[in-house]
Amino acid sequence: MYENTAEKLKNHYLKIELKGASKNTKALGAKILLQLNDSTSIFQEAYYGRGYQASVEPVLTIGLGNAQIVEELKIIWPGGKISTLKNVQKDQTLVIDEKDAISNFDSVSGETNTLLKDVTAASKLSYTHQENSYQDFNNENLILYRASMLGGNASVADLNNDGNDDIYFEAAKDQPAVLYLGKPDGTVEIFNDNQ
Repeated sequence: MYENTAEKLKNHYLKIELKGASKNTKALGAKILLQLNDSTSIFQEAYYGRGYQASVEPVLTIGLGNAQIVEELKIIWPGGKISTLKNVQKDQTLVIDEKDAISNFDSVSGETNTLLKDVTAASKLSYTHQENSYQDFNNENLILYRASMLGGNASVADLNNDGNDDIYFEAAKDQPAVLYLGKPDGTVEIFNDNQ
């Protein structure tokens, strides 16, 4: 039998209860960042699941050690808003509501600076992967995920040396693989070996 003597260390804590907006009332996925007065940074995420059909109280308990004050507490809500509190005292429970948060202008700016552009419709690509219905768990009881359903693979290369990218789609069982040949206008056509 052991006695817990951690209270003698006189460490401090901060409890945070999050009240999310909309249907995510417990703010699952919220990110909590703390900057302590001793230059220590702490990061936690709001996830309360602890295994199969198990969870803990939806209150984050963060150990602060010997820190006397939290210089900055920042919560990044799942919807993109941000709550910031300064000079938060130790050893208390905070209830923080998403409705009081401010918008993160970067996440709601509407600008789409992406490196990729969806050209599926313009390229006339019509391939759809059809997965087979093999059930991995029937044969491998302890497997963590279904390895048979990882989707099809695709490879891109200039197979016919015409300067255009060609796309080869592998397939699942009972679905034939498909080769698309690229054309100069950016479209593709299915390769037919009878041509």
